[in-house]
Amino acid sequence: ILLIDLVLHKSKAYHHLLNNFPKLNGVYLE
Repeated sequence: ILLIDLVLHKSKAYHHLLNNFPKLNGVYLE
């Protein structure tokens, strides 16, 4: 697996996690 692919995969998982927890999303983005 390419490193960039791993990073993108983690990024997608991270955003998915934030989407599941709106409160955390607000905390980290504000």
